[in-house]
Amino acid sequence: CLQSLAFPEISYRRQEADKAFSHTCEWILQHRFYTIWLGGKRGLLWIKGKPGSGKSTLMAFIYRELQKNPPSKRSLTLDFFFHGRGTVLQKTPIGMFRSLLHQIYDKVPSVRSPVLAAFREKKKLGEAGSGWEWQRKELEDLFSYAVVRAAKSRTITIFVDALDEAGADTAKELAEYFQELNNQLAVGMSTTKICISCRHYPIVAGNTSFDVCVEDENKEDISVYVRDKLHKSLGTSEFKQQYLAELQDAIVERAQGVFQWAVLVIRLMIKYYDKGCLTKEIRQLLDEVPEALSEVYEHILRKVIDKKDYPLTLRLMRWVCFAERPLTVTEIRFAMGLPEKEILSPESSLAELELQPDDEMLKRIASLSGGLIESRVHEFDQIVQFIHQSVNDFLLQDGLRIFDKTSGDLIGQGHHQLSLICANYMRIAEVDSSNKPDAKSVTTRSPFVDYVTRSWFLHAEKAETRGVAQDYLLRYTQYYPSMLERWVRFYRILDPYSSGRRPEQSSTMLHIASSAGLLSVVEGLLTTHPDLEQIDGDGNRALHYASRWGH
Repeated sequence: CLQSLAFPEISYRRQEADKAFSHTCEWILQHRFYTIWLGGKRGLLWIKGKPGSGKSTLMAFIYRELQKNPPSKRSLTLDFFFHGRGTVLQKTPIGMFRSLLHQIYDKVPSVRSPVLAAFREKKKLGEAGSGWEWQRKELEDLFSYAVVRAAKSRTITIFVDALDEAGADTAKELAEYFQELNNQLAVGMSTTKICISCRHYPIVAGNTSFDVCVEDENKEDISVYVRDKLHKSLGTSEFKQQYLAELQDAIVERAQGVFQWAVLVIRLMIKYYDKGCLTKEIRQLLDEVPEALSEVYEHILRKVIDKKDYPLTLRLMRWVCFAERPLTVTEIRFAMGLPEKEILSPESSLAELELQPDDEMLKRIASLSGGLIESRVHEFDQIVQFIHQSVNDFLLQDGLRIFDKTSGDLIGQGHHQLSLICANYMRIAEVDSSNKPDAKSVTTRSPFVDYVTRSWFLHAEKAETRGVAQDYLLRYTQYYPSMLERWVRFYRILDPYSSGRRPEQSSTMLHIASSAGLLSVVEGLLTTHPDLEQIDGDGNRALHYASRWGH
């Protein structure tokens, strides 16, 4: 039961959240609303702020403080940090409820009975993830029950960070849910406190909530950070002291409470200094930087990145924006090194690809993104992601137009390019036929194959949905007849137990296209008069898949 609630990234975002810079965030410990919330029996603390103001860092700081100084011996802390740049479960309510329910089920035996009953009933349908999935409403109800029940004997504190990274409408729904949960707990006179964070959404707060606006409180934090970075990077000679103090004041004032703005601008100023710019020139360049965070991103992309690199920057941004999950540095090497156009020529091999080593790729990523993409250590890998969710938001809102002047749907074109790159990888990927391969041996031999296998047709489906026809698949299956069979084989090695979107043995392109809703492909195949009654290894016709997935 516990395993069915878990997922690999269940606590990753909280662990990844930036640790507060030395001597910052400490103001919250003296904040009037925080001290009332902390000292009371119950209540909803609402951390609000502009994008980039430091909400997640502050939430992680509060969480760590309570871990160091728990409210009581029988206290229980539950947490979920939404991650808009992460996997599906890291940015959806289902992932949040699974994580919170997993934590309370693990720590409080008295709440397990209804959860276990629901699990046993579902288990009659098969294994979790293949025969069935947890649904949002049942998870919500089970978690509400569990918290109310556990609160009778435990002191509970719940942290949920970055509601906005689940989407504006979902953020409102979740804020209302936690307000209602807080009201339920108040009736029971339990000692349970809730702390949530989000951007400024127009949600009416109840009488039992306390609001903290981060950008109204963090000016001194930004000043501490800016002063430290300037002095370490630009020197501390007596001659520079007055100049650095003036530059510091200017940056802090113009940041207007947006910590991310100050971080980006400091990097630009240091870069100009390293290039040999005079102090007067650096101050003039600072005045040219816009104050809105989105405009700073545009300023960086237009001023810092070499225009000849724009095609590669667009490709990199698309991968980080639209990938189904964060890619590792090694996977990005393949994603950036593979052909991005249709190739109808004799099959080559992976050995013929010219790929940069990981360390060189990291430098290239920094150069192509103007520092807006970073790598983070995750378990045993380095993954690639934007430095902040607001970068992703900016690019999706129209920022990609800086690099892509073509007409058409930006998102659809992005998924089309990723679909083609995946196809070009599958075209040359090799399966070890000498032994019975397992997932580990396959991914060791072909490092990009796991992502491509699971995501190729997801990108195709998303591109087709946004009006970008995926009829290249007709030409590929004709020119590379073994490619589809290879993909099916890889999928069944990498995901041997799932019955979700995993293709069955003997699947044809008509089965796959019908499942993914690729109308352009289905229409093209129908002109060749295929056998519509042909069944796959599970006994299903193409029409069955079209019906099953609502196409």
